[in-house]
Amino acid sequence: MSSYNKKCYNKVALGLTSVAFTTSQLDALVVGSTFGEGLEVRAVSDKSGTQVYAFGFNLQGDYTPSKGGFGAISADHGFFLKRSASSTSNGVFVPNSYSGYASQSKGTPKLALVSGSTTIGPSTLFTDEKLIRSYEYSDDPGADASENGPLAGAASGRGSLALRFDTGTEGEYRYGWADITLSGTNFTIHGFGLETTPDTAIEYGAVGTIPEVKQSALLLGLGAMGVAALRKRKRNVA
Repeated sequence: MSSYNKKCYNKVALGLTSVAFTTSQLDALVVGSTFGEGLEVRAVSDKSGTQVYAFGFNLQGDYTPSKGGFGAISADHGFFLKRSASSTSNGVFVPNSYSGYASQSKGTPKLALVSGSTTIGPSTLFTDEKLIRSYEYSDDPGADASENGPLAGAASGRGSLALRFDTGTEGEYRYGWADITLSGTNFTIHGFGLETTPDTAIEYGAVGTIPEVKQSALLLGLGAMGVAALRKRKRNVA
């Protein structure tokens, strides 16, 4: 299996016997990752026609780049690029149009362009609906290309986005962020994060964490288990 098609997993698994937590006991929980120089979903076009490339992730923090959409890990959130390319006389494939979107299995994501460190949440003004960037080349020599979306005009194609995803409950949302390069020749994810607790803000750049309350409860749980084990040991010795 090629590295391009190979599933990429970023999981944090935590299991304890005899210790149970409910959602109300946990602080906000963020899933996400950063990728250093970037996780390349697709770069220069290698064929003519229409191509679709995707990056999907789910609420457990699993993620994957995929040529065929998000089905590889049943991802319910993600981004995709649809690109149409044609061949020039020298055999070089040139994209004449492309469009990139945020996507989710149910609902319509909204976006906003942000800069630097910021808090993303219910007070954020989301100005764009799912479209990240689109470009349409004009065959008319006197007309400019058409470009839209929050990353329109970005020289490198890279930008920082605030994200809002529907939860399936009316008026309830999950918030996140993404650092993306999206152009006709480059689709790269530099990082992403999603606050899995509905209607809870997230700091731009935040990635997977174990909440403080969960850590405290975890320590208490381990302490209780340790005391129980010690008492059992003393009884056995006696």
